[in-house]
Amino acid sequence: TTYTQTPLTLDTTYAPAIAFNQGGNDSYTKLLLHCDGSNNGTTWTDSSSSGHTVTMSSGSYPRTETGTKKFGTASGKWNNASYLQVPDSADWHFGSGDYTIDFWLYHPQHCSTDHFDFIISQPNAGGGNQSYIGTRRAGSGNYYMMTNFSGQSTQSNADITITLNEWNHWAIVKNSGSVYFYKDGVNVMGTGVGVSAPVAWPDYNVPLRIGYQQDVEYYNGYADEIRISKGVARWTADFVPATRLSEAYNAGSYTEAEASKRLVSGSVDISGQPSGTNMKYKIETLNQSASKICRLHGASLLWA
Repeated sequence: TTYTQTPLTLDTTYAPAIAFNQGGNDSYTKLLLHCDGSNNGTTWTDSSSSGHTVTMSSGSYPRTETGTKKFGTASGKWNNASYLQVPDSADWHFGSGDYTIDFWLYHPQHCSTDHFDFIISQPNAGGGNQSYIGTRRAGSGNYYMMTNFSGQSTQSNADITITLNEWNHWAIVKNSGSVYFYKDGVNVMGTGVGVSAPVAWPDYNVPLRIGYQQDVEYYNGYADEIRISKGVARWTADFVPATRLSEAYNAGSYTEAEASKRLVSGSVDISGQPSGTNMKYKIETLNQSASKICRLHGASLLWA
């Protein structure tokens, strides 16, 4: 019934990339839809500091559904005939500056070939040219990502395959005149670097629409954690998308120091203890508080 308390020794610290490179709901975040709510819910909340008003184009869609989700309590479900709308704002008048637009998509079925899939757009009130960012399905059946401003587009290689009923992270990043496209953290430009963005995002005085393209094409599937960031290129190299909500959209950005994890080790000599099959050994943390949670990732026992 006795035990020996053995202090652990700090071996090293490390800062995993998934913990601090996601940004978050920070000062750069101008629109953030967690898509949380009740099943068949019709309330949409912008969790960014801008607090934009988000409305639905129809009475029942897009809506929140709890059965399929990436993070939180629900995700958003689009039905191929509706979209979300946000009043025009300087928050997405990017001009020639940096920006990042990222979101998670879940496809229960493929859209038609040569059609837009998920689109965040700002259609020109006079028709014709518009601004949009999103994904499109090519005639080959694969997908690609693209931007289009004033009729000039930049797109990734049309070789992105989509597995149905699986969540994928998508990101469009503008950095110092170059645009990058990422699927699940991997650059899909095909060249490994960004390519020159043709023009700046024009200042159209029209609402922003999510899930709709001016040529009357709508999204049909689920989306979660839709974020628009202005003035920052959150990724300019391959990365690991967040696996937990706290890593992806915390109240503020994690710094590398805040995300640092400690690797500790220790040992205790149990030689000379009584033999038998009922011997029990316990590893526990003392004086543990909510801010100092310790989790055991691995242990080994060497019997002499």
